[in-house]
Amino acid sequence: MLFVVSILPCSAQKENLTLFDYWPYYGDMSCSLYQQICARAYEQIDARKSAVEKLTTKADWERRQAEMKKTLADIVGPFPKRTPLNPVITGKIDRPDFTVEKLYFESRPGYHVTAALYVPKAGKGKKPAILYCCGHSADGFRAAAYQKAAVNYVKKGFVV
Repeated sequence: MLFVVSILPCSAQKENLTLFDYWPYYGDMSCSLYQQICARAYEQIDARKSAVEKLTTKADWERRQAEMKKTLADIVGPFPKRTPLNPVITGKIDRPDFTVEKLYFESRPGYHVTAALYVPKAGKGKKPAILYCCGHSADGFRAAAYQKAAVNYVKKGFVV
């Protein structure tokens, strides 16, 4: 919903005769698709927040988890059968706070994927992990923005 606020003094304000209040929102046509997608995303985020706030018991959370798994399966189809990853470490970079293992693995038999595994040196035992998927850039995962994000997470204790 769009609210138009006038900065004119009350005596100078005129009656709003706009028939379609949404039109000013879409006035910048070069951004209209972006604005539409954002509006839809914000609605979905609000709906998710509302649903999650109502979860109070373990059973509620398990029911929600089952619903989300079903929704994901309906959208993308069933997950393929798990197969061995067969990782191969091709090199290692040693930094004061963390290491980076350069590797490749098979996401599916015969389908190789390159990766870098950032491992913090601090702490023992299990650590939380983030699967950080990079977009498409000329430098791939070596792009400065991707490197900065991965290093930021690993310095906070995450395996990335």
